[in-house]
Amino acid sequence: MTSLVGINLLTLLAGLACFSWNDTVAWILVLTAGCAFLNGVQQLLTGIILRQERQSILASGRVSQGVANAVLLLVLWLGHAPGFIVLIVSWLLSMLVGDLVLLFRAARGHLTLRPATADDWRTLRTQVGAQPVANLLAASVANLPSLLLPAMGQTLAAGLWALVSRFLNPLVNTTYNTLQPLYYGRAAAMVRDEEYDRFDDFHARWMRWMVLAGIPVAAGCIFISMVLLPLLGPQWRVGWLAAATGAIYYTSQFSCLPMSQTLQMLGRIRL
Repeated sequence: MTSLVGINLLTLLAGLACFSWNDTVAWILVLTAGCAFLNGVQQLLTGIILRQERQSILASGRVSQGVANAVLLLVLWLGHAPGFIVLIVSWLLSMLVGDLVLLFRAARGHLTLRPATADDWRTLRTQVGAQPVANLLAASVANLPSLLLPAMGQTLAAGLWALVSRFLNPLVNTTYNTLQPLYYGRAAAMVRDEEYDRFDDFHARWMRWMVLAGIPVAAGCIFISMVLLPLLGPQWRVGWLAAATGAIYYTSQFSCLPMSQTLQMLGRIRL
């Protein structure tokens, strides 16, 4: 939490300082600070709750966040708010609702708040090493086409990729966030109890299920891109190449579900 507050406070201050130079850049930085902070709090609380093996709390938080987002979208849309206000404000407030639900339920006798110390930082560096950098690089991959394609003069391809990603990313994230607690809670318990034979069988079974789960996800990705999007109008029609590429990329993320969590639980952070 100390790291989260520090990084996003610096981002917020940079945004405020940019108002005297460029309002667009300033608003991007300010909104990034708010969105990243709320998202980071949710990830932090999710990790704590998974370690407590209280996965039902995650379901409560996700339902609360989803309902709040839907209601806010409808209210702001009926109020004729600008499109970017409808999307950003509803997302921010719904994320806040989800975070508060997780915090109040997870903190009930389970969380002790105190400032970070120098020993905490040393322990953190020992345990995670360069993993934050690896996470940053992995998360940047999804954004590379949106940055590189326009730089290469492929603005149409960049727009198609952004459109496909906008619809496919929620599909994969929802499935990932639903399955992750089911895997991680049981797998972590087996590792703590040093039941490695059971853990090997459990992990292999999940890897097979992830491969099978990828088949309908890929089909859903192509169906959304090629069938549902054109219903919004001819300008939403996308090509097979963008749809197929998006389906392959987002389906491949399913293999990261058991593998990345397994490496962390076994202490293979360097790998």
